[in-house]
Amino acid sequence: MLGGQTGPVLKLCISYSWEDEQVAREIASLCGELGVEYALDGRNDWLMHGLHDGPEGSTHQLVVVSRANARSWWLPFQLGRAADRGVETFAYLTEPDREPPAFLREKPLVRGLDSLKAMLLAV
Repeated sequence: MLGGQTGPVLKLCISYSWEDEQVAREIASLCGELGVEYALDGRNDWLMHGLHDGPEGSTHQLVVVSRANARSWWLPFQLGRAADRGVETFAYLTEPDREPPAFLREKPLVRGLDSLKAMLLAV
């Protein structure tokens, strides 16, 4: 539990493209330090990834968004799949000063590890 909370346990699915594996590992390390349960969900096979629902039991999904994948068709699809499952989704921007894609502007945005830490402690 975070901060002594007694509510539901946060189970985070960290979704990323293979180009962003280092960033995903840094996020996973932070989660480990904070005691947040997480699963890394990175795949190179786009079709299989598109059909994949993410680790079972996740309560939240963090989508790593970088210059490499910001214009892909996959991100909006992935957000829709998470919404269908009732999983709260937010985006981690690898370039905090860069404007997010339009389809992400209504989603909670995380701009760096300090921002992520604050968000995880607030959940």
